[in-house]
Amino acid sequence: MTFVGYWITGHSLLSLTVNYTSIRMNVYIEVFCRLYRVGAHPFRHSLLHKYYVISIPALSDTLYLVLALVLAQMSLAMAQQCNTSGRMPTIFLPHGGGPMPILGAPSHKTLINYLKGISKSVSKPMAILAVTAHWEADRIMVSTAEKPTMLYDYYGFPPEAYEFQYRAPGSPALAERALGLLAAAGIPAAADASRGFDHGTFVPLMLAFPDATIPVVQMSLHKSMDPRLHLSVGAALAPLRDEGVLIVSSGMSFHNMGVFQSNGFGMGASSRNYKPSEDFDSWLQQAVTGSVGARRSELLAAWSKAPGARECHPREEHLIPLMVAAGAAGADAGRTDYSDWFIGTKVSGFMFGG
Repeated sequence: MTFVGYWITGHSLLSLTVNYTSIRMNVYIEVFCRLYRVGAHPFRHSLLHKYYVISIPALSDTLYLVLALVLAQMSLAMAQQCNTSGRMPTIFLPHGGGPMPILGAPSHKTLINYLKGISKSVSKPMAILAVTAHWEADRIMVSTAEKPTMLYDYYGFPPEAYEFQYRAPGSPALAERALGLLAAAGIPAAADASRGFDHGTFVPLMLAFPDATIPVVQMSLHKSMDPRLHLSVGAALAPLRDEGVLIVSSGMSFHNMGVFQSNGFGMGASSRNYKPSEDFDSWLQQAVTGSVGARRSELLAAWSKAPGARECHPREEHLIPLMVAAGAAGADAGRTDYSDWFIGTKVSGFMFGG
């Protein structure tokens, strides 16, 4: 039997289709939930396509339908959540030094407070696409694990730093959607079913979304570090914002380990503030917040010509995630969401479209 329902909420039409059959002691229920949005950002997208198999005694058709509708209500709630949240912003956030934010390091106090406040500044997403500075490959890789493991990709920290767990589920469906969008844009990409959450993902998300109930898909950088390529990656993934997905690009607006080392990695009072970081940060804030669309992309693509650029990023893997967030923002304005002195260097985070 099939049940079809429609709900009109705001500028959206929710479509719910439930098919169910009974074979021996099992009830097979298939749920389709789609959201059709009209207005500034029209789209049609399947929010959920899920099978339920439940072993129960034989029931009447009426009771089967009641059971199917109870299960379907869960997908409707998910769709309504997407509808009320609207277009999600994109975020470029600084994730700090290794596990120090979740260890509560005093040098990370303002950054910790910022990360803890992110969930209050955005609508609750249906899923998170985490672009991490700590994963590079010869093509864009997208994690497809249903239950991602942990990857403690740091060393020299206390034993508890290797015991943290972030048990957010993965989302193979979102991974497939992201891979499809990249393929449509002609960007080489592939699935990775074994990659665990590295600290570029689990450290900020443990503070921003500590309940770990929101599905998380992790995405790599391309090892070329080509800023234009990563701006294109973001542009290709922009439709996800209209589907309840929060794109979180995790890196650092300043990343020079030599400077951090000279300032004792924040273990004591910083001896000095590093002037090139202030110069670069001033340029970066203006580039992000002072223009939109193609003009902003052109500025960011030429980041290496900015004042203090190479002093701040001898290698740019921690800056490149910003390109994905900015590319996905399109014509949406950017704003400085965090800015402070961090281990003697000026560090900022940005939100687009929030």
